Amino acid sequence: MKTTKHIALAFIISATSLVVHPASVQVTEPFTAAEREEVYSQTIEKRATNILGSLA
Repeated sequence: MKTTKHIALAFIISATSLVVHPASVQVTEPFTAAEREEVYSQTIEKRATNILGSLA
């Protein structure tokens, strides 16, 4: 019985440690519309360059 209790206790501790986040976790701000557009444009340009390079 004690082994079962220890296993259950270990499970509860490990499960709660996955859910609880420390207060020191840094959260980044979401991208602005301009930043998203810039990344999208760069991605499209890179993809177009790769396609044109493979066609040459």
